[in-house]
Order: sequence, then structure tokens, then C-alpha cells
Amino acid sequence: MSSIDSILELNSKFKPFLEKEFKEVYIEDFNHAKEDGVHINANNIFLENSIIDKKEESIINKIDSTASIKEINEKILLNYDNFIKNYREYISRVENKIDDRTKESFLIILKSLQNRQKKLNTTLKRFKIKDNWNIAKTKEEFYFKFQSSFSDIIKTTLVPIENGLKENSSYKEVLNIFNDFLSTLNIYTFHSIKEEEIPKDDEEYLFEPQECSDCETEDIEKRNRIKEILSYPYVIDINSETKIILEGRVIYWRYVGGRR
Repeated sequence: MSSIDSILELNSKFKPFLEKEFKEVYIEDFNHAKEDGVHINANNIFLENSIIDKKEESIINKIDSTASIKEINEKILLNYDNFIKNYREYISRVENKIDDRTKESFLIILKSLQNRQKKLNTTLKRFKIKDNWNIAKTKEEFYFKFQSSFSDIIKTTLVPIENGLKENSSYKEVLNIFNDFLSTLNIYTFHSIKEEEIPKDDEEYLFEPQECSDCETEDIEKRNRIKEILSYPYVIDINSETKIILEGRVIYWRYVGGRR
């Protein structure tokens, strides 16, 4: 191993430690890396960093009364507020290390999140339990409001992050901060599915097929298999059922006949 390779290896080992212990941020310019001949797969970086593991019981499962709705709403809004604070703090830490284009993108994301925070606050405050609703019906109706709000929040936040990861690594921490927030609400990603697999019948609803110009195949073994995963589904559990928050985006192979 050359001395340069040794230095690079040491940097890769100490970088996570310095980022965690001293909140030092190292930003990689992917455009420069590409110019130097380094292959950067932005979609892989996005997928690897978007994974959220399932943790605690669903926040919606804790609904058992009108009082619990109030407590849950307060928790959602408090966690959202903490998320905004953490994101602001990150922007402050990196603003002298990022270019003007990235900084503008970060601020647009912040503005979007703040606007949706106001809408979420209004939506939650307007939710009222009707006299003829039992606990199961209350959970279902709350889920509809929750899903509508957070599908929009997740989708509009992920788009600029996914695009930004084609440029530099500063968006990875934005995604991590966002993931931490979603995890506090017990939202997680369905990421056990792999490319070249066929989703099970009870998993198909989790995925939204995307258009593809080069996904035709004459290999019957590839029929109905996933060619590429663009994003994972975001889900939440209600009782024993996995409910969708935002569908994952996938490209399927399209079988056109031929080799068997």
C-alpha cells in the first residue's frame, strides 16, 4: 500500500469519529470526483442513507381516548419543531463549506418544511372524534389525516435531497436529520425488498411503478421482477397491519416475449 493510500484509509476511519464527536462535517464534491474518473452512484447513496428501521410501537396505536389524541398531536408538533431546529443548526455548521447553490437549496427545503409545519398544525387541531367512532375507527380516521400530511412532507423533502446527492455529500446529513425525525413518529422504510426480486402479492401496493425506456427484456425469468429501486416505501404500523405513508418508486422489467 502506498503512502497516499494509507492516508486515504486513515481519513476514512477517522472521518466518522470526528463527525460524531466534534460535529465536524466533511463534504465531498461528487462533480469533482466524476471529473477525476471516480464512479459515483447517486441513487445508491440516496437509498443507503434513506433507510429507517422499525423501532417502537406506532404512535397511532397509542390512541385510546380524546386525551390521547391531544398528547399525540403535541408530540408530533414538538418533534417537528425539534427537527426544524436541528436542521437549522446543521445549515449554520456547513454554510461556510457549501457553495451558494447548495445553500439556496437548503434554505428552500427549510422554507418548504416550515410551510408544511403550519399546515400540519392546522390539520391536527381540526381533527375531532365523532361520538359514534370506536377506537378502531378513530385510529383509521387519524391515519388518513396523518398519511395525507406526511406523504406530502416526505415527498417534497426527498426530491431536492435526492437531486442534491448527485452534486455533493452535504445532503446526506440532511437526510439523516429527516430520518431521525420520521423515526420519532414510528415511520420507517420497507427496505427488505431487493432488485431482481418479485414483490409478494401483499407488498405490491407499497410500490409505484415508474416509466422506463430501456427495461424491455426477452428473458421470461425477469418478468414482473424489479429492475431498479429508486426509493423505498415509507410505512407505519397500525395494530398488526402495515399502512402506507408514501409509495416507493421502482422500475420493473417489461417482458416482451422471446427467450424462455
